[in-house]
Amino acid sequence: MKSWLPGWQIPTHRFFLTSGLFWGLWLLGPVLAAQPSIDCTCRPDTLRHQFRFGAPPSHWQRQLVLPARGYFAQESHYLTNADELASGASFPQDVGEGIEAHLERSLLLYQQYAPETSLADLYPNEWQRSWTPSEMGAIGQGSIGRRQLEILEPATELWLLAMMWERGQRPAVGTLFLVRANNRAVVVVAGYETGPGPERYLGGLTPEVHHWLGTNAHRPIEIYRLPDGNFPVGPVHCASKKKMAPANGERHPVIPKTN
Repeated sequence: MKSWLPGWQIPTHRFFLTSGLFWGLWLLGPVLAAQPSIDCTCRPDTLRHQFRFGAPPSHWQRQLVLPARGYFAQESHYLTNADELASGASFPQDVGEGIEAHLERSLLLYQQYAPETSLADLYPNEWQRSWTPSEMGAIGQGSIGRRQLEILEPATELWLLAMMWERGQRPAVGTLFLVRANNRAVVVVAGYETGPGPERYLGGLTPEVHHWLGTNAHRPIEIYRLPDGNFPVGPVHCASKKKMAPANGERHPVIPKTN
């Protein structure tokens, strides 16, 4: 039997003999560990953002030279290949359909890093317990169409990064970045979603990323581009604190205006 916990197969006989909290603790017990250590040396990069919806006064564009520092909105939840809806539809009919099972699964995944975290700790507000709204697509859907239902794993959905990519500039699904705040770091995954629209945000991060970093939409976060390679997704420990500067040799902190 396939498990949505990365790298684990659930033995069929144990699956049927366990349930509830005991099942969750039995399954998570072997994987509870400190976040993995990685070399956080990052590569220079320039991202192109653009917003062209609505009236021209609301339009904006920018080139974001990494590493950078700024504000990140908090995104809602995205349907994964493990989510099943009672209605049988591909995507939810409202922002609450099927969300409870999704949140419980996400909590178990998050507890690999912080086992004492509760559902109320991780999602204290009602707006943190809903699917992402329909924005030129379906409820719970990102920017890659129905392909999301095939390739977005639960263990990846917790650590997504969204940015308001210029048309044609959205990176490939699975492109990795590093975000840091309060002496904590998370490897996040881009390419699944575009947004948010307000220029004051450099991008959007999931509730799980914000919770781990101890941040919110009003506290700055540093973002770096990881080099191509095999990095674990989620919370990490930076074994190397060396950061590669942009090509011009300068660091480019960006704190967008908030009005």
